[in-house]
Amino acid sequence: MGLGRRSLPLAVAVVSLASAGVGFARVWPELGRQHARYAGATPREIVYAGAIHEHLDVARIERWRAEVRPTDRWWTDENFIYRTFLTYLLLPAVPADSRADATVVLK
Repeated sequence: MGLGRRSLPLAVAVVSLASAGVGFARVWPELGRQHARYAGATPREIVYAGAIHEHLDVARIERWRAEVRPTDRWWTDENFIYRTFLTYLLLPAVPADSRADATVVLK
């Protein structure tokens, strides 16, 4: 004896609601802890949160942000972690394919 055609959507809805409830019960307390921890963050700390977490030189990154214009193609010889953060922090400027293609070289 299987589920009828009408019972299947109901079963899916019940399982979906139960899953959402369990997820909510697990996530909500963590959101409260995160809010308590980060609610006092400054705008600078928010912008550079990932870089701060990775112990990157934020002052250096800020200097680079000041050097790059939105239309620039930038290049740096820094490691993968720096390049990853720069890729989104310097938008709409984009990384160049090579040093020769760059309009700005970040040192």
